Amino acid sequence: PLFSPFGHGVSGRDLILRFSASGALLSELDGRGTWSAPSAKKGDDDDDEDGGKKSGPASFKDPAGVAVDPAGGLLVADSGNHRVAFVDAAGSVTLSLGRRNKDGKFLPGTGPGEFNRPSAVAVSGNRIAVADQHRLQVFDRAGLFLFEAELPALAGGARDDEDDDESDDDDEDLRLRAVSIDAAGRLYATESAGDRVLIFGPDGRSLAAFGGPGSAPGTLDEPRGIAASPLGSIYVAEQGNRRVQRADPSRNFVLAF
Repeated sequence: PLFSPFGHGVSGRDLILRFSASGALLSELDGRGTWSAPSAKKGDDDDDEDGGKKSGPASFKDPAGVAVDPAGGLLVADSGNHRVAFVDAAGSVTLSLGRRNKDGKFLPGTGPGEFNRPSAVAVSGNRIAVADQHRLQVFDRAGLFLFEAELPALAGGARDDEDDDESDDDDEDLRLRAVSIDAAGRLYATESAGDRVLIFGPDGRSLAAFGGPGSAPGTLDEPRGIAASPLGSIYVAEQGNRRVQRADPSRNFVLAF
């Protein structure tokens, strides 16, 4: 049985990375089940003015999502620093996307290529997709902004936390929780407000949505993680129902575990 599954993914290197609450990389679990010290370089241990890790190379603050680059290295949705970081196989940050001030500090933003606590990142082929609260942005491998996906209207009765001024929980402000890209370039995202999976074309057009709130097979409760397999299946991790469901290419849920 699963207890509050939050996310999942497939790594070409078969590594599971364990972070502390402040964003420090603690250890790695390899494909043989052996824990070891991290191979990535350690970041600066000093705290910044916000009480978290500094946003210098190889250090993070509240990392919310990680994607394994098939070419080697990682992409990190560095939520607390409002950036997406490219980390090479040696553990060095080679590129960061986001809005910076004149001193190089990353700031929250809502313009193209800017982020406000990004929650997830995915990479496939020449595309990188970033879920950023109520937005889904797409970039090329060089970090050039391409477009923002067209989010569909919320399902009837769903609550859009973007308009909820009384909410003081940052976690509740995330409409989009996770993102994946399939071999054809289609985008998949989990939507917390409507308990749905959203599907977009390679150009960002909204194609479909499926799921809906509930606990019965085919419904979702707090969907968090998502992964599109090369064979067309879609795996969805539900925190509320404590399970993972698999949907076939026709978007029919056929398995739960």
